Amino acid sequence: MPIDPERYTSGHHLIPQLEQHNPWWQYDEEFDPAGGVDAQRQAYADGVEALTDGEDFLIIGGVPSTETERLVEQLIGTVLQQGFQEQYIKDAELRAEASELIVPPENVLYLSLRTSPLYQVQSTSGLRGVIDHFQTHVAAQDHRQYLFFEGFDELRRPSRRGGDAGDSWLDALATVRSETENLTVVISVPSSTFVDDQLTDHPRFDTSADKWSLQSVDHLGFEEYLRLRYRRLDVAPLKERFDPQSARRSFRTAVRDGSVAPFVDHVHRTEGERVLDPSTLRRELTIYAITGGRLTAALDRADIDLGDTQFEQLLRNRGERPLQEFQSNIVEKLRSEVTSTADRLYGLKDSPGPIRLAAVVADDRPTEPVEFDDICTVLDVDRRTLREQYLRVLGDLRLAGGVSAYANKRPRSIGLYHRDPSVLAAFGGFDLRDALRQEPGLAPELWHAMAYDHTVRLSQRVNNPRDPKRGVVKHWSSDDRVIDFVLKIDGRPVPVVFSPDHTLADLKRESGPAAYGTLVSFLRRTDTLEDEDSLTTRHYAEVPDPVVDQRAAVVDEEGYFGTRCGDVALDGSAPFGIVVTNAREATDDGVTVDRSGPLPIVQVPLWTYLRLS
Repeated sequence: MPIDPERYTSGHHLIPQLEQHNPWWQYDEEFDPAGGVDAQRQAYADGVEALTDGEDFLIIGGVPSTETERLVEQLIGTVLQQGFQEQYIKDAELRAEASELIVPPENVLYLSLRTSPLYQVQSTSGLRGVIDHFQTHVAAQDHRQYLFFEGFDELRRPSRRGGDAGDSWLDALATVRSETENLTVVISVPSSTFVDDQLTDHPRFDTSADKWSLQSVDHLGFEEYLRLRYRRLDVAPLKERFDPQSARRSFRTAVRDGSVAPFVDHVHRTEGERVLDPSTLRRELTIYAITGGRLTAALDRADIDLGDTQFEQLLRNRGERPLQEFQSNIVEKLRSEVTSTADRLYGLKDSPGPIRLAAVVADDRPTEPVEFDDICTVLDVDRRTLREQYLRVLGDLRLAGGVSAYANKRPRSIGLYHRDPSVLAAFGGFDLRDALRQEPGLAPELWHAMAYDHTVRLSQRVNNPRDPKRGVVKHWSSDDRVIDFVLKIDGRPVPVVFSPDHTLADLKRESGPAAYGTLVSFLRRTDTLEDEDSLTTRHYAEVPDPVVDQRAAVVDEEGYFGTRCGDVALDGSAPFGIVVTNAREATDDGVTVDRSGPLPIVQVPLWTYLRLS
C-alpha cells in the first residue's frame, strides 16, 4: 500500500481515533473522570477559577505528565458533569459559577498528543484537520467549544540553532483561535514558563490583551499533604484550624509594614487549632520527608488510603507492595520526561545533562553552598552550561533550584536543592525507617530541602506574577557562616536561617551553630547590602521584551520597596529575620520574637513555616 501524504496533512490519520479519546460523544458511554488526590488539590480549584473568569486560553505546566494529565481530565469532567462539580468543588460560590461552564458532550474535544508517535506526524497541519473535523461534523455551533490538548509540546520541532524548525508549533493554535468564537483552549506542557515566553514573543498572540492564564502544577506541598492525611481539616470550622491564606496575608503585611507583632499574634491564634497538635505536626514532617508530593499522589492513585496504617507500613517497606516499586517509577518517569523536554523544548545537545545534575544533588544532598568548580568537575561541564542549560531546565520544571549568593556579583559557589523530598528519597531508595533512625543526618537534609521548596512557594504565592524577584531565593555568607535562604517580598529581603535542632533561644546562647550572629550581622548591614535581580533574565535565560517591560512596571510601582537601576531591580531593606526550627522545644514555644538586635528575629516552627505556603 503506497503512502498517501494527503492523509497525514489533512489529519485523516488522527480522525478515526477521536471517538476513542472522546467517549462522551457516544451517549451510551459514561465518562468517569479522575477524582481522589488530584481533584482535591489547589491546582484543580485554580483551573476551574481560570475557566469561570472567562479565560479562553489556559496553559498547564508540570512534570511528570501524570500531574497534568489528571488535571486536564478533571477540567473535562467539570465542563461535562454537574455531579463532578458538586463532589469536588468545595467553595459554594465557585461551584455556582462553574455550573455555567457545562456544555453538550459533543462540544468537548480531547486529544492526547503523547499517545503515539503517529500523532506527531505532520503535526500542525494534521491537528488543524482534526479541529476542522470536530467543528464541522461534531460540535454544536450554539454552545462554547472546549479543546483539550495533552502534551502539546510534542508538536514542537526545535532547531539546534535556536527557534523552531519549519512552521511554528503555535501557528495552528493561533489560527484556530482567530477563526473561532466562543472557544476555550486548554493545553498541557512540561514547562508553562517556557510556553509563556514563546507566546509573548509570538507575532500572532497579544498576551497583553488576550484572555489567557498560566498555571503550574507543583507537587503536593506540606499543607495539601496534611489535608489528604487528615480529612477532618477540610470540615472543621475555620476558627479551629490553620488558615494558610490568611497567614500569608498577615506575613506579607508584616514584611511591608516592618511590624512582626500582628503576624505573630495571628499565628498564635491559628496555632491553637483543635485538629492537629504541634507534636503530631512535627511527626508528620518526617513522614512527608519520604513521601513528599509525587510519592503521596502515586500512592493515592494506587488506592492506598493515606489516612490508614497501611500507608505508614508501606513507607516502612512493610506493605503488600514494595516501596521501591513506586520510587523506581518516579525516577524512571522523571528521567524520561526531563531528558525529552530538554531535547524537544529547550533544544539541548546534552539533553540527559539536567537529570544527571539532579541525580548528583540527590546523591550528595548538600545543605551548604557548593563550589562551582567542584560541581562542574563532577559533571564535566563549564559554568555557563551548568547555569544556562541544566539549572534553567530544572528550575523551569520546578524540580530543583540553584540558590545564588546574595549581594555578590562574582560568586564562587551556589546552593543546590531538590524541590520535592520524595524525589530525593526515590533516588536514594530511602524509606521511613532510614529517615527515623537508620541513616544519621538524612532527616535534617530532607527537611532542609523542604524548607527551600516552601520558601520558593511562599515567594511565588505572595508576590506579583511579574515581579523579577518572585521565586528568587539566595544565600548570604559571612565569616564562614551562611544564612540559608533570603527570599524577597515586594522588593524587601527576608533572611531565613534553618536550624533543625536548635531554637532561637539556643542559637542566641550559642549552644548551637553561630547562626544567630550571622543573622544579626545581615540585619545590621541591610541598608548597605546591595543585591540585584535582572529584569531581562529568569533562570539564567533571557525573557522577551514585553515581559521585561511588565517586570519593570512592577518595580516602578509606588508601593514596591525595591528600586530599578537600568535593567536590574535592587532590594530594599530587610524588615526582620526568621529562624525556622524543628527543635522539639518548639512544640511548646511555637512562634517567639527576639527584639534585642537591630531588627526583630522571629522563631517559626518548621511545620508552621511549611504551612504558610
